[in-house]
Amino acid sequence: MAYLRKSKVTSDRHVSWEVQEQDVRQLAAQYGDDDLLILSDWSRSGREAKTRLRKDYLRLKELVKADEVSVLYSYSLSRLARSLKEYVELAELCQAHGVVIRLAKEGNLDYSSVAGKLLVHILAAAAQAEAEWGAERSADSVRVRLERGDYLGIPPYGYRRVDGKLVENPDEPLVPIMEAFEQAGSCFGAARILNGAGIFTRRGALWTSKVIGDLLRREGVTYERRPVQKGVKPKADWTLYRLLICPCGHVMTGMDKRSPRYTCYRAKHVPDHSRPYGISEPKLMPWIKEETARLRTPDLVEMAQRDEQKREALTGRRQRILDNYEDGHITRVQRDAKLTVVDEELDRLDRRTHIVAIPEIDWDWPPAQINRVLRSMWSHVQLDKQLQPIRAEWVVPEWRSE
Repeated sequence: MAYLRKSKVTSDRHVSWEVQEQDVRQLAAQYGDDDLLILSDWSRSGREAKTRLRKDYLRLKELVKADEVSVLYSYSLSRLARSLKEYVELAELCQAHGVVIRLAKEGNLDYSSVAGKLLVHILAAAAQAEAEWGAERSADSVRVRLERGDYLGIPPYGYRRVDGKLVENPDEPLVPIMEAFEQAGSCFGAARILNGAGIFTRRGALWTSKVIGDLLRREGVTYERRPVQKGVKPKADWTLYRLLICPCGHVMTGMDKRSPRYTCYRAKHVPDHSRPYGISEPKLMPWIKEETARLRTPDLVEMAQRDEQKREALTGRRQRILDNYEDGHITRVQRDAKLTVVDEELDRLDRRTHIVAIPEIDWDWPPAQINRVLRSMWSHVQLDKQLQPIRAEWVVPEWRSE
């Protein structure tokens, strides 16, 4: 087994994934270990306080406890841990279960002798001190920069950082935003004007009222804001929660429970958005009820047998993908893409099982209860330009009767 780790993923390649994996595999090949299970925690610190975030490291320790590991390979001691206490615990655990630790940089670490323990403690203490010195240097650098008046963090829109100071960015002029706000008299209106003119945010996204409001307040512009009601709206307290898809591709949002309706918030920011912007729930329900009545499920016993066979096949396929990755036949990107397809199929089987178990809908149920049943049947309901339903995307298309 091998373990790789790096705190920050940057362009610095001296301890990159490729370098660590190459050196570890070469080391393992010297001992005839060509079939390695590689665990890794990328963008995870090796310090003691962050150990709980290193899921594969915790899994490694569990495998050692279960006597499923004979040799542990790693690039260096600092990749295993940046804490003396944590590394000593790992070394003692490996010794108790007969696991040999072999490192590409420091070599084999023998924890069974007094001299070996002394060497391990010295190396682990040096790795911990290196991490602590780095933290001290970072803190000192931040303190000095703050005392000097430097701006820390990402510069806001309209500015750039030059020698630690914020200066106006000519590539992000603020004048068009101010003029749009003055012309429209509101943040929503300003967003529509800017988006319609092809002026976008730094990341190329559409302007929203919140982003413009934050920008105006940062520039000292005061305006009357509509009061926001405190409290969080219940997520699924709507019959058609997260089911309706606007023609623009965004999910419709529920409004006004006394007279339920759904609207597309994107319409407030996009000038060429199709009208109308919203539709009442009662106008949609006849179509929803008619489409729901088309559900026809197969024989439960027959379906369960077929699904179990398919689940076993998918589980075997998933394991083969992992084996191919561990053997070096596919890359991590290919592995993740293949696993995503398999996991989606497994999730679809689970949802099918849920569908056949649901009772017939009583339309007098609370909205949230009806919504759970509808979302188990359909992934979404597509609306046309007049916000009328045109089709439902069934989780299992063959269960829709004509």
